Order: sequence, then C-alpha cells, then structure tokens
Amino acid sequence: MSFPDAFTTPRLAFERLCPEHEPLIHQMHRDAEQMALLGGVRTAEQTAAYMERNLAHWDQYGYGIWLLRDRATNDAIGRTLLRHLDVDGVDEVETGYGFFPAYWGRGFATEATLACLEHGWRELALPSIVAITLPVNVASRRVMEKTGMSYEREIVREGATHVLYRIVAPGQ
Repeated sequence: MSFPDAFTTPRLAFERLCPEHEPLIHQMHRDAEQMALLGGVRTAEQTAAYMERNLAHWDQYGYGIWLLRDRATNDAIGRTLLRHLDVDGVDEVETGYGFFPAYWGRGFATEATLACLEHGWRELALPSIVAITLPVNVASRRVMEKTGMSYEREIVREGATHVLYRIVAPGQ
C-alpha cells in the first residue's frame, strides 16, 4: 500500500505534490529566510528541476512531498516529505519539512513529522526513517529529537556536512 495522496492531522492538511503547486513551491524557494538552512534561494529553473524530480518520485514510489495547508485558514504554509535518499550508497527513506517563517515555532514541523513517521510505519512498513539537517539548525534538530529520532552521525550531502538522525520502527 502506498502513502495517501491527501490526509489531515488536527491542524494540517496534506496534499500530494502536483504540477499546480509549482508557483507555491517557487515562492518558498525564493524566501531567503526559509531557504537559509535548506541550500539557499533557488531560481525558477532550479524549482522546475526540483518539481520534476519530486513528481517522478511520486510516480515511482507512490509517496513523496506534500504541500501543507493550515486547516484553520487553508493557507499554504509549507511542505513535508517522505522520500528516498541515498546516504553514502545506502537507500534510506527520509522525512523532512520546510515552512514559511511566519509558521515557525508553532509545532507544525513536529505534527507533520509525526504524521509522516506513522504512515511510514503503517503503510510502508519501513524498518527505519532518517532525517538530515545542517549541524547549526538547532530548531530542526530539536524537532527530530521530539519525534523520537536519535543522532547517528555526520554525513556530507551536496558538499556540506549534515547531521543524520534515525528512528527505528516500533517493534524492530
């Protein structure tokens, strides 16, 4: 079974990434504050390549990136993901997120991550899930720890050192 295309949590609505989301994703990619710890601002061409890669991931695996909306307002507030990630030659599945700065500090990242973990265990029967961030991203590291992930090691990704956190499936 694959991850659902759309679902909700108490405060968030998750929508499968689709081509119509490209303007919203590019708006996120142009936000310097949001992208400061996500590789920097991206051009329209980089966003188009990002969309192409992530839409193909959905087609191949049946899960990937979801656009997130605040259920109270229906505003697009960020994105979350469950997708394959090559970690030093090993195929892992990662969870992650990115939010517009106006939505930081409200617990949305924790809520989105917990939902992705739950579906990863239930629908995909994953043995473990990883998350990565830059070592200086204290807020994301705190979300990883709050959701039960543990620091494993440093890795190099796209020329930068990242920290890798992991959570093992319940009962593993």
